[in-house]
Amino acid sequence: MIRTGEVASSKISQADFKAKICDDMLLAFSCSSNLLVKVDILSDLSSATSANPINASGNLAVTETYNIGKGSDFVLVQAFLPWDAVVNFFTFSSNKMADGRYLLGSSVLFRNEPF
Repeated sequence: MIRTGEVASSKISQADFKAKICDDMLLAFSCSSNLLVKVDILSDLSSATSANPINASGNLAVTETYNIGKGSDFVLVQAFLPWDAVVNFFTFSSNKMADGRYLLGSSVLFRNEPF
């Protein structure tokens, strides 16, 4: 959506973007109220970094951003969803936070098409 220019041409807000992410998730209870997204423009691929979303105290420390860029920009999208473990297999690959919830996270780096 961002990469192809759909978000820009349709003027999709951050809240609507998050809703679209949550619409495609199964078993993501309270997704729309808990999902945090960081969408950032990068000057080039070498400037890509991934910050730790959990601070030293075990609390979620994500500042949301929503910079979708323009055509041919490099964009890093990161999504974080804190939740209670419903199924045990997520506990093996997720970080546990101070409040006992687990953090699911995903990142994707791409270059926008020339829209």
